[in-house]
Amino acid sequence: MWHEIYENGHQKLAQRFEFDGFKSALDFVAKVAEIAETQNHHPDILIEYNTVTIKSWTHDTGAVSEKDKALTLALNEIA
Repeated sequence: MWHEIYENGHQKLAQRFEFDGFKSALDFVAKVAEIAETQNHHPDILIEYNTVTIKSWTHDTGAVSEKDKALTLALNEIA
């Protein structure tokens, strides 16, 4: 589930995804990268062994935009 957070003065959408292991987490990140490139909207990605945390916000506005919402919907489909 995506959560709205505030970090360093910016509104963001964040979610943690858990996987069976490191390789599965990396495979997910590769899919995230493909989607981000297609949408030309790139989230922050943190990999911690089998857990991936994604944070998305629109840098131009410092807040969540429709681009972020579209990205989160696409990532939910692949998770």
